[in-house]
Amino acid sequence: VVHQHYFDAGSVWPELISGLYNALTSGEKADSEQVQNLAKMWLNMFNQFTQGDSDIQAKIRTIYQTDHEIAKGTWMTPEIGQYLFTAISLLVQK
Repeated sequence: VVHQHYFDAGSVWPELISGLYNALTSGEKADSEQVQNLAKMWLNMFNQFTQGDSDIQAKIRTIYQTDHEIAKGTWMTPEIGQYLFTAISLLVQK
């Protein structure tokens, strides 16, 4: 199931990451409307990808936090990941 959702949403992930990259490099604050919309899109895609399974979500978060090799070759740098995490944290506080 996760595998199929990953490929179904495959074209959206690069768009989200590039949007985060552009916002970060232009100095956009994590609580701006633009970045908050990207965070919402990310959360929606993540929930679709994992089917809302909290065990899978926790495993994915752990992998990205501990295995920095997994993001090599992607735009998901540690800086973009932290920026996204900050935006999501602000979003869920609302």
